[in-house]
Amino acid sequence: MVKTKKTATAKRRRPRSKAREEPVYYAIAIEDWEWSYSFSANHMKDRHELYNEYRHLHLMGKLLRPSKIKVDTVRLTFLPNDTYNRDQWDRQVRAYVGTLNLYRGHMDGLFSLPSDALPHLLTMLTADKIKFAVLHGAKLRYGHADMAGFRLEMNIDDDDLPPEG
Repeated sequence: MVKTKKTATAKRRRPRSKAREEPVYYAIAIEDWEWSYSFSANHMKDRHELYNEYRHLHLMGKLLRPSKIKVDTVRLTFLPNDTYNRDQWDRQVRAYVGTLNLYRGHMDGLFSLPSDALPHLLTMLTADKIKFAVLHGAKLRYGHADMAGFRLEMNIDDDDLPPEG
């Protein structure tokens, strides 16, 4: 048997890095919204806070883009949190502000929201001014996508969004 010797000049192959994906923009026409408030003493033993507060904002609507995704309903839930207020930004390092999930034609989104933005959003929603939500993040894979950001708009044009891929 003849053994071949590896030469010292052979180059090692570096593993390929993943190609960076372009963000996907999800545009939703807001058709309805809900907000409720509850406040109570905390009786859960695994939590250290003295009180529980529930003040989630729910936006319901129809998916406009990407048009290739077949969705019957969209429900976005925004959870106000003081740690996302501007004065706390230097203490937080997060790559995503929310997630999207698609299951059996229903799209659910769960997003963090600076709590100081909530009163302004409620005022605009009560006046029926906010009509669209535009989310940007990863492409849906296996019914899940991480979202890097969102914006709530009074109106959007096709010029506001990149072309569909």
